[in-house]
Amino acid sequence: MRTLVPVLAVVLFSFVLGRLSAQYVSAEEIEEYAELGRTSGLVDQQVRSLNVGKTNVQIAVAHRGQLNERRGRVAEHDLVTEVYYVLSGGGTVLTSPDLVNKQRRPPDNRAVMFLNGPGNNAEDVRKGVINELKAGDIF
Repeated sequence: MRTLVPVLAVVLFSFVLGRLSAQYVSAEEIEEYAELGRTSGLVDQQVRSLNVGKTNVQIAVAHRGQLNERRGRVAEHDLVTEVYYVLSGGGTVLTSPDLVNKQRRPPDNRAVMFLNGPGNNAEDVRKGVINELKAGDIF
């Protein structure tokens, strides 16, 4: 089992990119969200949610600390594709469409209500693809 090192990433949640008006998020604002996450223990915080017609584009800050085990930490989103830009640190992302013991997230789940909408969590994945990330990488 791999150990993940701390990673700070800006996550672009996008439903299908359509018309998008220009939107600015400063480095200082991202750092404010990152600091709030570090001090409050929030791992995901939405920065912007833009209605672009039949879809939404969401920008969030995610801070992940070290995980000694991935069991139970698998997420799948119905309507969102995540794009990660790693600001600092590094880590391992494991992806696979084959989820082990998939469980539907309830409608009152924080991620469903405030972050990336409906989806599933799972215990693990089968035949995962390992991606090692470092600062500056986009995944």
